[in-house]
Amino acid sequence: MNQMAPTTTFFAIYDVEERFQSRFSESLKSLGDWAILTPSAMMVRTEKSPEAVMEQLQPLIGPRDSLWLVTPSRPWSGYGDPTVDDCLRAALGPDNGNWVPKDWNEILDQRGD
Repeated sequence: MNQMAPTTTFFAIYDVEERFQSRFSESLKSLGDWAILTPSAMMVRTEKSPEAVMEQLQPLIGPRDSLWLVTPSRPWSGYGDPTVDDCLRAALGPDNGNWVPKDWNEILDQRGD
């Protein structure tokens, strides 16, 4: 019986010089399943170790760039794109759910947006 390599889910949090952004993003996406959390954060599920991921990405970052690989855990909470929420739930399980979402229409009316 073939055993599958274990997978790890990482949050990659980064600030990369704009001219390398596309290559950096493509390299992250090549690691396995992925979801864009924000313009500078991505969730990646991969069979690679954190050290191997850093070695792959290091040629694409410079001395003024930032890159953090964080292994997420539970409990967690968040708000954002429902597709990202689905990816997070699939990787981490249900969110904590102990917060009340804002009434965005009321807040936007108050702000004048």
